[in-house]
Amino acid sequence: MAPNYVMIVALITFICFSLSFGDDAMLPTSHNNLIDKPKYCNKSCGNVNIPFPFGMTPDCALRNQFLVTCNYSFHPPQPFLGNSSIEITSISLSGQLKVLHFISRDCYRDGISTNRTKPYIVLPSLLTVDNTANSFIAVGCDTYAIVQGYYTKFGTEIEYLRYITGCMSMCYSIDEADDDTCSGVGCCKTSIPKGTSNVNITLSSYNNYNDTNMTNDPSCSYAFVVDQANFNFSKSYLSSLQNTKKLPLVLDWAVGEDKCEIAKRNSTAYACKSNNSYCHDDSNGYRCSCMQGYDGNPYLSCQDIDECIDRKPDYRCAKDAICQNTEGSYTCICPPDFSGNGTVCNRDNPQRITQNIYFVIGATAGVAFAIIIVFGWSYTAFQRRKMSKMKKKFFQENGGLVLQQRLTREEGSSHNNTIKIFTAEELEKATNGFDKDRVVGHGGFGTVYKGYLKDNCIVAIKNLR
Repeated sequence: MAPNYVMIVALITFICFSLSFGDDAMLPTSHNNLIDKPKYCNKSCGNVNIPFPFGMTPDCALRNQFLVTCNYSFHPPQPFLGNSSIEITSISLSGQLKVLHFISRDCYRDGISTNRTKPYIVLPSLLTVDNTANSFIAVGCDTYAIVQGYYTKFGTEIEYLRYITGCMSMCYSIDEADDDTCSGVGCCKTSIPKGTSNVNITLSSYNNYNDTNMTNDPSCSYAFVVDQANFNFSKSYLSSLQNTKKLPLVLDWAVGEDKCEIAKRNSTAYACKSNNSYCHDDSNGYRCSCMQGYDGNPYLSCQDIDECIDRKPDYRCAKDAICQNTEGSYTCICPPDFSGNGTVCNRDNPQRITQNIYFVIGATAGVAFAIIIVFGWSYTAFQRRKMSKMKKKFFQENGGLVLQQRLTREEGSSHNNTIKIFTAEELEKATNGFDKDRVVGHGGFGTVYKGYLKDNCIVAIKNLR
């Protein structure tokens, strides 16, 4: 028995080798037809959202690889990837597809096989098994498991390579197994290659559970590729997995097989249609994402995020700051009585606040005083212009023009000037400011005053009303 045991152990030791791919039936097929999304497409199946580029009809999916079948025989309805048995639980625009898939089992009763299942996974192009989120795990006390298939290696040329790996799990009874660890006692695990698109599991027993003290009826081994975040081994699984049909699995998807540099050359097929989206390379092609400050579906439209309302963990405004949203970003401003750059706002001390108040009061008073000065000067100038116009008007209405013409004629004659024009200031001085003691009479158009000129000549001066 020992030689066979060693031979089996050697068989399941990790092997990974490259072969020329000759089985076309195992190769994922590629469909490159790009179809514009119509206005009306179902956005969910049951409780699962179906975002574009995925869709439930050929018109609503960007490519055939993204077709989803909504099975309405379940309550609620359940989505499946294409026509496969891979049940979808969530679709993320960040490039992950979470699904449920059947587990492999190998069961015995009294050394006789009673139940053996071998589900397999064959993914279409653009979809691969996430090698960091998932692990290959086998559970059992008389178990060896092998996983094999094909993975895609991206380089200057795309290569399809074959892989084989596995692990073994042994124990005499359930009590020997340790919770929370897959050390090879009751549970073992190994990794899978990056870019895996095809998974086939071979599960078997060393001695049909005849050499164990298992109380389960039947005694079973299990193997599966599973999302590590949703599987934490417990020795109770050695019996309870009999009632489990499916476990969670994480798939990666890309929107195109080319890298961004090449994909951008074909504007018709290029999937990053939104003006606010950008392209980034993925392990199996390229994907699209919204630029920083934008959110939405990068394959349709990315909208500006109002960071002032949707305060994400990287929100940088201080608690007391005022947030102002801008296109694709936002700014932070400290309120009055605070100083800082918006990401840090410190309350000003009372002395500084008082100084600021005095400054504001002083500045306001200065502006007010300047306004008064300007207004006063303007008003005085206006009154002077008004008075000048009135004097000119009175001069013209009371024979001033006739007098001016006569003076002009006499300037050219040899006779002495008998008429002289006095200014208002001269007349006011001659009458001692139109003193009432100088009044000598009242005419029809004004008051007559007695006046003294510079040469002591006595004159009568009428001040018009």
